[in-house]
Amino acid sequence: MAWLPDEQSGVLPARSKVVIWDIENWQGGTKFDAMRMVREFWSTVAILGLKQTDQVIVGMSHFTRDHYSFALPLHLVGCVVRSGKDGADLALINQVNLEHMSKYWQMLVVISADHAFTAMADRARRLGMLTWIVTTDRAPASSKTLAAFDGRTRVKLKAVHRPRPASRRSAAPIPKPGPRWTAAPGGPSVRPVPGLGSPPAIAA
Repeated sequence: MAWLPDEQSGVLPARSKVVIWDIENWQGGTKFDAMRMVREFWSTVAILGLKQTDQVIVGMSHFTRDHYSFALPLHLVGCVVRSGKDGADLALINQVNLEHMSKYWQMLVVISADHAFTAMADRARRLGMLTWIVTTDRAPASSKTLAAFDGRTRVKLKAVHRPRPASRRSAAPIPKPGPRWTAAPGGPSVRPVPGLGSPPAIAA
């Protein structure tokens, strides 16, 4: 998981969620670096506090699927593909059955700044679901689009790639030399390794 700056803590309300994720709008275009995208994907998951029990559906064009889908955990999420003008938007809208989903999930989350999802938000609200829009610093939403949802979260994708600040902990002391080679009775010379088998501590 990528390191997350403290200011990016826009966790969504603790409710079960249906998440509609427009990959290209979230990335701000159709051409991007796959390794950058995968880091930002998992960072967005962490920022929003998504869980395995949430239903996530990603939408993309055939171009994005062919060039970048290997970097996405498509075995863990639903995926719809459609090309052309607003292709991914239409595929996501056609895939979602809110009448059915509202019986099992309490919240609709749209990760896209596209105005095409405002009608979906209005329908979800009428069915008793809380609606939430997630935008990024690469694709801001209009005030009209934001107003169609109950809440909003803005993810700063560029901040995900800032270097981790240096630790304030004091430097660790230089370790002392290890034990010398010793002759084992009836066998070759061996060097004991203290603590072998104990995994080193992993920094958070």
